[in-house]
Amino acid sequence: MRGSRGWALLLPLLFGCNGTDNPAPPGNSVKTSVTMGEHTHPIEIVSLSAGRKIARLPPDGKARLVISPRARYQYWKLARGWTLFFLSKEDRLAEAHSTTAGGDAGITSSREYERALLLSDTRGARLDSKVHFEGIPSSPAIGALEKLKLGEETVYFERAASSEERQDGLMWRKNLSENDGMLFVYPEPDWRRFWMGNCLIDLDIAFFREDRSLINVVEMKKYPDPSSDPGDRAASDEPAKYVLEVSYGWFRKRNLTGENGKPLRALRFEYTR
Repeated sequence: MRGSRGWALLLPLLFGCNGTDNPAPPGNSVKTSVTMGEHTHPIEIVSLSAGRKIARLPPDGKARLVISPRARYQYWKLARGWTLFFLSKEDRLAEAHSTTAGGDAGITSSREYERALLLSDTRGARLDSKVHFEGIPSSPAIGALEKLKLGEETVYFERAASSEERQDGLMWRKNLSENDGMLFVYPEPDWRRFWMGNCLIDLDIAFFREDRSLINVVEMKKYPDPSSDPGDRAASDEPAKYVLEVSYGWFRKRNLTGENGKPLRALRFEYTR
């Protein structure tokens, strides 16, 4: 999806949802192994605290295991050469994707998963087969998604703070978990206009002042042709510093806003742990 600072973004630049590659710091990564069939591969637990982007294949040849704080739809944009598996709760390889097929659109899981396994060496890996891990601590050091509270509600969000992250936004994602979202953070308040280019899901787009109080929410349906711009926009009613994207109807379902998109009571989000 596409967010824009006023009209600073032209049509080819879409806001949607992505994040940045944040491997766990050296002291926090946990070395372990995974066995698939008769083959054992060295593996490392890594943290991707916002989006899922890994630019290069690992020079050490190790597999990578990423653990989310809870089951959720996952979205990945990876370098070519990886094979991406999503793992069931029973440690089975439940879903497989080749990054040669992902392209610019990336890869979205078809179900909600807690764990993803990235392999450059797929020996022994068979879909629906059970894998065996060694050396995983009971509480691995991972970078959980950030959280915010809005009234009594919690949103797990990816942060889009750089220009590139804001341009990518949530575009190309095919699914979004109920309480997941993306928080766009701008240097200064300004009038904001968002469009739905290359966005494959319907969204609530919520605009917040610098003090994090809610201005208005616009419910936006995906375009009939996501690659073609019919001119529909979601606009802030006054200058906004933050924009939150969540699933379509999220605010009204929780009686936070009326049909006009205005808050039914004063609302201000707070960052939480």
